[in-house]
Amino acid sequence: MYGLKRGIRLPNGLVVVPQLEKLSSQLPELRSTTATGAARQLQASSHRGLCALHRGLASIETMEPGAKREALEKLRVVSNTAMRLVAFVNEAT
Repeated sequence: MYGLKRGIRLPNGLVVVPQLEKLSSQLPELRSTTATGAARQLQASSHRGLCALHRGLASIETMEPGAKREALEKLRVVSNTAMRLVAFVNEAT
């Protein structure tokens, strides 16, 4: 969820995680003195997940051409889903 603050876009323009301020603004603010332990754990889990995602995305460049093509095809599906989420959130608000 915290990835929605900035989003993740590949150099080729594919959006893996959309930037959705309307959703990310609903997350607890961790820099305040009222942040709970649960909020901090949520942010830590999100950070670990984003790190894993970044490592996976970075590894695409080291793949064999066939595997790289297959990974990018799957990421196109992810990007389409991300754009649908953006459209849904924009329509709902």
